[in-house]
Amino acid sequence: MSIITQDLEEWIKERIKREEIGKYMEGGVDFIPDQEIETKLRENQEPDPIKVREILKKSLEIKTLSPDEVACLIHVKDPELLEEMKQTALKLKRKFMTIGL
Repeated sequence: MSIITQDLEEWIKERIKREEIGKYMEGGVDFIPDQEIETKLRENQEPDPIKVREILKKSLEIKTLSPDEVACLIHVKDPELLEEMKQTALKLKRKFMTIGL
């Protein structure tokens, strides 16, 4: 086992508290299984700019994003879209600060 792998495993043991995670699981199962997360990340590697903008608009309406939508945003690489994401995040922050959240 390499030092990096060993350090990572030690970090995981120290930081991830199974009892804290478990309280959010139904019957000990993640609400989104790991395999489904990996599939959604693979399927959304090349996000369509129109779809990204629709997701950003939805987030400004303070609607919950689906796992597919989150996977899409994770893969944005276009500098213009990244700037739009940043501006959307700032708008959301201001909106939440105004309502006291």
